[in-house]
Amino acid sequence: MGFLTLCCTDGLQELRELDLSRCHYIDDWALGRLHVFKDSLEVLSLAGCPQVTERGLATLHHLQNLKYLDLSDLPSVNNKGLVLILLEEVLPACKIVGIAYTDGLQ
Repeated sequence: MGFLTLCCTDGLQELRELDLSRCHYIDDWALGRLHVFKDSLEVLSLAGCPQVTERGLATLHHLQNLKYLDLSDLPSVNNKGLVLILLEEVLPACKIVGIAYTDGLQ
């Protein structure tokens, strides 16, 4: 099933968990389409998605029901600490794992 099919399929409005770990096809554009699950999605894993950047993660603010977000091993995200601060601000009920405030500091 392609990502566009997933987002446009009737009957998935109640999708609660989505594991996109290590998916090379998930990019910032794809993350921007996740808003269709804003009322239901509670668990999301983006661990190891090499094309995801800060721009795509910024679109997750629509997912206000999110309770758990895995952002481990995202090589294209340079400002991980800042991303964590911003996501905690816009998703206060969400536990964000896989990144720390000190990630990216030199």
